[in-house]
Amino acid sequence: MPTTTVQNGKAAALKLAHLTAKAAEGRMLAEDLVEIGKRKAQRIVRKGYEAGEDYLDESKRFIKHNPWSLWARR
Repeated sequence: MPTTTVQNGKAAALKLAHLTAKAAEGRMLAEDLVEIGKRKAQRIVRKGYEAGEDYLDESKRFIKHNPWSLWARR
């Protein structure tokens, strides 16, 4: 009987080690995915900010070159 208990203990330890390794692998994968998501979000925010600046520049340019056209429409 003691041999069976030792073998069961070793099998359980091996299974626990395997599950621990899998959990660590899953954690690294999740961290990588979070970093990828953060970079994508930062890129999208930067593109939106740049687009907003472009629209603001175009608006300023239009107002500068056509100051009375906005009043004429009223």
